[in-house]
Amino acid sequence: MTAVAPSPSRVATIDGLRGAAAMLVVLYHLEEAISRTADAWLWLPFKAVAQLGFLGVDIFFVISGFVIALSVSRAAPTWSYLGRFVLRRSIRLDPPYWTAIALELLLLAVALRIAPEIPVTWPSVPQLVAHVFYAQELLGFGSVVAIFWTLCYEIQFYVFYVALTVVRPRLPVALQGATAAMIGAALLFALSLWTRYWPPEWLPQGLAINRWFQFYLGALTWRAVTDRRQVTTLAAAWVAVVACVLGSGAPAAQLLAVGVSALVLASTRLPALARSLEVRPLLWLGSISYSLYLYHSSVGWRFVSLMQRLMPGPWQPFRALAVYSAGIALCVVFAAIMSRLVERPFLRLAQRVRLPLRDTRTSPASLVPPAVALT
Repeated sequence: MTAVAPSPSRVATIDGLRGAAAMLVVLYHLEEAISRTADAWLWLPFKAVAQLGFLGVDIFFVISGFVIALSVSRAAPTWSYLGRFVLRRSIRLDPPYWTAIALELLLLAVALRIAPEIPVTWPSVPQLVAHVFYAQELLGFGSVVAIFWTLCYEIQFYVFYVALTVVRPRLPVALQGATAAMIGAALLFALSLWTRYWPPEWLPQGLAINRWFQFYLGALTWRAVTDRRQVTTLAAAWVAVVACVLGSGAPAAQLLAVGVSALVLASTRLPALARSLEVRPLLWLGSISYSLYLYHSSVGWRFVSLMQRLMPGPWQPFRALAVYSAGIALCVVFAAIMSRLVERPFLRLAQRVRLPLRDTRTSPASLVPPAVALT
């Protein structure tokens, strides 16, 4: 029960998807920035991909559910595990996040000095304090960098999912069974879909319930990978999401979460499909995806803005493509540097936190089909 938990096994396909998701978000934000100055500068199929890049967030939520379900598959259902899990996540995630906040404040100060005519809203002290606890969206402050709202959601997902794991054995016996768990999970899933596609006015801003179904799709996918009997449950969840997307008239792109879940499941059965997502560039991007996601907006968007200030538009396609490519490269290089200097040292420190595990010889992790490449 006091064994040191190994670093979570990671399906290589997940790393590839993580890299693709981060790059999609980068493409989206830089395309949006450059389109302020250039018109019809990007090849239409690529432009369509870039403009849908915000859906990379949906990919992140699904694969986060998969990874957390994998990580806690051998968790001892104790309050100690929950506390240590939160501590481990905090050590892993907070320093890069706080560094990204500090970078944004630095760049705001530079912008005020070199371009005082540009309106800049300096964040208040309460807003910054709320950021430290990932509570800025819940408290109505908004994020100093727009993409930070997703981190607030991720933290809520992590804590809630692990808390459910800890609380379940402490419920009355009648509520601990598989039937009660299935009913509770289904009701929560339905509530999430309702608040996503028919949001009620009373829903608090920043509460992650309206995206819980995406995270839980990932967790269900992990269960289906380790136990074929769970595929039926996962398929029912897919049907529910499809019905809500179609019934609400939401864009078909909202089905991406289902597609990612199906892709991950299929990749564990089809080695050729898995290998297509495990190419070195994607895996490398996956390894720096957190830093790429955190810093790209501050670095890439301001690089484009600086170029637009130095070279006022309208831009011809060649210039726009050159700045776009340079901005992407700058984001990737900066993320790689910050990953090495900030993220990796704290990742190693986080792995030193001891997690209490169940004493079992047959854990779900041992049931992973051979087709799954674990690293």
